[in-house]
Amino acid sequence: MAKQIDPQKQELRFPVDWEFRVIVETAKAEAARPALAAVLEKYEQPPLLHNGLNSSSGRYQTFKAPATLISREMMEALAADLAAVEGVKFVL
Repeated sequence: MAKQIDPQKQELRFPVDWEFRVIVETAKAEAARPALAAVLEKYEQPPLLHNGLNSSSGRYQTFKAPATLISREMMEALAADLAAVEGVKFVL
């Protein structure tokens, strides 16, 4: 019988390639883009932001931000700094 993996107990192994999904208010997205790129550069990540999906109402849009994370601490700090950009609703 195959062992089932509990996703709640999975450990990430660092370094890991990750893609953050940053949900931004559409009205503030153009102003948020350079600020998000600056955050990525602060963590020595390429400032690449790819457009993701828009909400069905058009109120929100998603940016995808790839990063190579070297530790959980870096992951949490980068996510917090991305979330602090004006117009960002949340970071996945």
